Amino acid sequence: MKTRIFTLPVFATLLVAGIFSACQSQKQEKALISISEQALYASSLSSAFDQYRFIPLETNDNTLLGRISKIVEYKDKFYIATDRKRILAFNADGSFSHRIDRPGRGPQEYTELADFDISNDRIFLLDHRKVLIYTLTGEFIKRIDLSCNTLNLQVVGSDLLIRSNKESLFYRVETGSGKCLDLRIGIKESTRLSEENCFKSYADGYLMQQGFSNSFYHIAADFTIGEIELLDDDRLFDAATEESYLHDYGSDYDSKTGDCYIGGWAGWSEQILCRIQRNPTYEIVEYVAADLATKKAVCRLSSKCTDDISYMGLPDLIRFVGRGASKEQFITYLRPDELRKAILRHGDDGSEHSRWMKEHLLDRLHDDDNPVLFIFRFKAADE
Repeated sequence: MKTRIFTLPVFATLLVAGIFSACQSQKQEKALISISEQALYASSLSSAFDQYRFIPLETNDNTLLGRISKIVEYKDKFYIATDRKRILAFNADGSFSHRIDRPGRGPQEYTELADFDISNDRIFLLDHRKVLIYTLTGEFIKRIDLSCNTLNLQVVGSDLLIRSNKESLFYRVETGSGKCLDLRIGIKESTRLSEENCFKSYADGYLMQQGFSNSFYHIAADFTIGEIELLDDDRLFDAATEESYLHDYGSDYDSKTGDCYIGGWAGWSEQILCRIQRNPTYEIVEYVAADLATKKAVCRLSSKCTDDISYMGLPDLIRFVGRGASKEQFITYLRPDELRKAILRHGDDGSEHSRWMKEHLLDRLHDDDNPVLFIFRFKAADE
């Protein structure tokens, strides 16, 4: 049975070219997740979700959020990096908790918040050429200087995995000694990494996408690295989708209709959501939600799938889901003005959900309010 959770009163990786001795390459796994006939299209989001909740974030002069680059859920709090300057922490109900805001050029300060992660009650903040370690409330613990400019950071076990600004260079940084070990992992020149395909939680480690493709590098907790194929693409599209594609783009693309790839994705320890796109036009075709435990697709969501949860449309609803990091659920966010317009545009159909949206959400939304967090899970795959 679907569980709807509403929060009140605030409402609610890398074919290894040369790796140091601690890393061992693994054979490539093919068709990790199969898309069976049982992975049916969901006609609406309510039929695909198992749980979901909205959490409007408290707004005051000290909590205003600008451009959000990352959201980390840790011990019943949401830590949100904003404007590459600070981290704001909110409680589970959306009320404001505290902020980490130490910009500057001092030994305990950062000039720009490039990335961050949380582990063992410590915040690891990346400032391009250094890592600053703080307590959860922002007290300084330690500084680790780096030898090059860097872009992304991920805690793996007790150490750090760091990506440099040169896409072929990755480092393992020992948090105890501060020693930086060069992984010398080779990446194809065509690989493009961004916030959408770098260091995503997966099973016993993390995944990093090889450009925009179905191939990924799996970085385990012990830093062993292997290459995998994430989806079995034999059943990515059904006959109706193929026929519609050819009708829209013509027979010249017949040989290209199988060239599909994962254009964006997000995940946590039990489920992943992949945005499937098709060459040569790069249009978004559909989304595939998969269960990692059973290695099966849960459902497929066409871009025309009805969004009867937020009424914003599927692409709008999950466009920022890759910026949320959690081990238990998907996290994305919605801007209040867009959300309110979508709800009002939908109108009142007399349903309990519609009444609830008006009574407990619309009344709390203002154009200048903070974003609303949207947290959800898909149904589990049938065994």
